[in-house]
Amino acid sequence: GLGVQLYGIRSHRNWGCGDFTDLRDVARWGAALGASFIALNPLHAIHNRRPFNTSPYLPFSLLYRNFIYLDVERLPEFQQCPRLQRAFRSAEVQAELARLRASGLVEYEGVAGLKMRFLRYAFVYGIRHGIIDRAALRQWIESEGDGLTRFATYCALDEHLHRRNRDLWILPQWPKEYQHPDSPAVAEFSRRHARNIEFYCYVQWRIDSQASAAQADVRAAGVNIGLYHDLPLATDRYGCELSGHREYYV
Repeated sequence: GLGVQLYGIRSHRNWGCGDFTDLRDVARWGAALGASFIALNPLHAIHNRRPFNTSPYLPFSLLYRNFIYLDVERLPEFQQCPRLQRAFRSAEVQAELARLRASGLVEYEGVAGLKMRFLRYAFVYGIRHGIIDRAALRQWIESEGDGLTRFATYCALDEHLHRRNRDLWILPQWPKEYQHPDSPAVAEFSRRHARNIEFYCYVQWRIDSQASAAQADVRAAGVNIGLYHDLPLATDRYGCELSGHREYYV
């Protein structure tokens, strides 16, 4: 098989970081070489920001994945939104994409910032115009259970607190009332920011769909086993796992 660091793949169409669509091209190349599998780096969620942190081997969640691997352009809500299409074709965005693709290193913050900008508007547009199947999304969220809810709440809280105070980087720096997922303050935050929490669930739903499609595409290309996902040896001690499931850790 082939070992691939997905974030390191560059193509004429990606946003400066390899994504699930790039895997199809890698799969065709691998199939021609007789590969039976393609091994990938851990795809787990990281903060995509410096200094805490941009290592795929120290994620803040072992359950959910990094949205920088999404191919945003394949989302139907992106494809059907005229305003997003115009924004994407703008000189500003195209110049930023060219810069990200040309960078000698993966610009995690730049890639993540650009994708998050388009994902947020795609989510709002998709909900408003019925492109996103809300019933299917809610069914998937319910099937994932408490793990997804705590993950999405952590993401929304991290975003909210870091925006309010740029010196807040990690969980121990958060106000005490937000450090436990079952606290009254977190419950009140979840009530007031329910749509943003749903957004983070939606992102994982789309990742799950594209990752499953990538596995099918890779096997269809002739790579018989398909994708092999590496696992990190650790999780960030200040991340979602330790916050939401601390009873399982020492």
